[in-house]
Amino acid sequence: QNVRKRRSNSSRNRRQQSSWVFCPPCCIWLIRIICVFCFLGACLVSVSVFLTGSPNPLKLLEKPNDQVINDLQTKWEADGDGLELIIENALDDDWAPYLEEYVAKWDGGIPDALNLTMSQGDVDKECDPILGQMKVCNGNYGETGWEGINLVLLKDNYIRWSTCKMNDYYLEKGNPAQKKYAMCHEIGHGLGLAHTDEDYNNINRGDCMDYTHNPNGNLSPGRTNHETLARFYGTVPPRRTLDFGIDLSEH
Repeated sequence: QNVRKRRSNSSRNRRQQSSWVFCPPCCIWLIRIICVFCFLGACLVSVSVFLTGSPNPLKLLEKPNDQVINDLQTKWEADGDGLELIIENALDDDWAPYLEEYVAKWDGGIPDALNLTMSQGDVDKECDPILGQMKVCNGNYGETGWEGINLVLLKDNYIRWSTCKMNDYYLEKGNPAQKKYAMCHEIGHGLGLAHTDEDYNNINRGDCMDYTHNPNGNLSPGRTNHETLARFYGTVPPRRTLDFGIDLSEH
């Protein structure tokens, strides 16, 4: 009787162990497939957030609006050989490198419609305008709702002066991408450009005149922006040099 009881107990233990350990191969593959799909889904969400600022992966399938929004049609007066413009630096030392970077980026476009020159002024939070120039400033302007703003004076349908303000209320503790986007964006407005797209949640167009929740994808002027400027102002004549480096562009 004791032997039978031990055998019975042993048999019951084996059945309990089997019920916990045994898992059909189909269940194992199903678990693996579910894990793979969860991983791919997480990757898609991450890519969507990076490219569009939205966790919805369907946003990746949306085609950006190809129509360039430029209903402002504001521009400086120019002679058709590109725009020559002085941009005054009235920023503090923390902001000055951003201006230098983006004056160079706007000035080096293809097609080349701009001949930009920087001048150094005093730090000017009020950003008093200078006739015939663009002035770029920064300061804590308070809870205005804007990180950057561009103001222009129009006379006879032409821009007569432009001021760009960077609002440190929002940007002083912002990351470099936010500051770069604001600088690039407001200079673009000062040159006469409107927005290329005004949907914050679609995929980034890759230019800083596109509204976005993720500025990392829109940190430079785009070809569309440079082409619009070329239509406004014409293109800068190519500089002609001799082989030994003499510039003939002024002769």
